[in-house]
Amino acid sequence: MRRLWPFGRSVPREPAAPNPQPPDPRNLPDDLPPELAAFIRGPIDGREDWFEAFLAESELDDLRTRKSAADLTPHDVGRVREIVATGQPRQARFNLLLNPRLLPDDVRLGALRTSLTDPDPYMRIAAVVGLQDPAAAVIPPREWPAVRDALIGRLDDPEAAIRNRASATLAGRAGPGDGPALGAAPVHEEQVRNLLIACIRADAQDAVLALLPRLLAQERMHAPTRAYLERWQADGRRPPDELPLAFMMPGLGYIPNLDG
Repeated sequence: MRRLWPFGRSVPREPAAPNPQPPDPRNLPDDLPPELAAFIRGPIDGREDWFEAFLAESELDDLRTRKSAADLTPHDVGRVREIVATGQPRQARFNLLLNPRLLPDDVRLGALRTSLTDPDPYMRIAAVVGLQDPAAAVIPPREWPAVRDALIGRLDDPEAAIRNRASATLAGRAGPGDGPALGAAPVHEEQVRNLLIACIRADAQDAVLALLPRLLAQERMHAPTRAYLERWQADGRRPPDELPLAFMMPGLGYIPNLDG
């Protein structure tokens, strides 16, 4: 088709730009940022034999699945039980602990609790991260004190990433009755905020007042949040208005790839 110009002359229409094609997930550039590459590839569910791909995946950015234990075949369930019992392959165990929704109900909590004190630091960090998912890692009230105390033990872990994630897990799961245990917990500077959130959730006033000066001295924060916490510190009791919601989101540190 031609466009008519003045005086009857005509010129060819410029060719239309081709429709952009999505990148081929099987052939991505090596220098692509990991988060973008993971987004393009999509969840691991779309791969052929997704379960075996999941067990073998070594990149955390790619370890995404919408599946749960209900989606496993009887053969897959047997494979999971074997991995939990033997601890091998190491990568598969690590991946399952990070995604406990794939563990059968009767072994899930036991596998996570055992791994909290594993000699292998990668299993310990996988367990504390797995316990952050309240839907996948339901903890009966009678079991919670033992899990809580094991998490508190990880607050002194030699690995900073484990200390951070243990404090974040406590920040998300603490509740009434946890105050005395949290008040006696070891506190490293990088986890003050997470432990303060846990103590607020536990309504542990004395522990909150002990942590507030340390947090206010080290952390930059939005002015309304700082003003709220300074009033709490000055008055010795929680202000009647609401704490800014964003403050109650735990700070999450880096999770390393297995041996990476």
